[in-house]
Amino acid sequence: MITLQISAVNGLIVALSLVVGVLVYRRTVSGQVKGDLALAAGAVAACVLVLGFLFGVGDGAVIPTDVPPPAVAESPTSSAPSP
Repeated sequence: MITLQISAVNGLIVALSLVVGVLVYRRTVSGQVKGDLALAAGAVAACVLVLGFLFGVGDGAVIPTDVPPPAVAESPTSSAPSP
């Protein structure tokens, strides 16, 4: 059995997007048919995209913030007396 690890932020984004999709589906009326499935699916996709960019959702990799600067090689100075 494969276990899928989902972070809390990613789960919240998906859940909120599905709620938005349901609300869009229930509020749209086209002719005599209530609910536009294509519009609701587009709203879910747009909501996932916007919230993903807003919360900075990535692959879960931790990006180090305190990276030391690269070492600068100093040129050797000569201590020989000049003639």
